[in-house]
Amino acid sequence: MRSNAFIDVDINRLAEQTAKGTRADNASDISKAKAAIYRFYSHVHVNGKNQYECTLKSAKEINVSQDVFDALQNNLDEMNKAIELCSKNGEKMNVMPITDKYLESLLK
Repeated sequence: MRSNAFIDVDINRLAEQTAKGTRADNASDISKAKAAIYRFYSHVHVNGKNQYECTLKSAKEINVSQDVFDALQNNLDEMNKAIELCSKNGEKMNVMPITDKYLESLLK
C-alpha cells in the first residue's frame, strides 16, 4: 500500500457495498481504495471557513485514475455541503482535522 503504484478501483461500488452492509468481493480492491484515500486525504486540511480543502489539482499528482480522483473529490464536496447546511441551520459542527492517526489507520 505504501508504494506509488497506479491505482484504478471503483470506489463508488465499494462504498455502495459498504452502505448496503454487503462485503466487498475483492480484498485487493479494498486495499487499493484505502491506499487511494490515504494519498488523497494526505493533501486535505480544514481551512479557515471550517471546510475541508484539498490542495491537489490532478489525479496524476497522487498516481490514481481520474475516476478515483473525481470520486474522492466529490465525496469531499458532499461533506462540505453537509457542513455548510448544518451551519446555515444553526447547528454547531465539529469539523475534525485529517490526522496522521487517521491516515495510518487506512494502512492497516
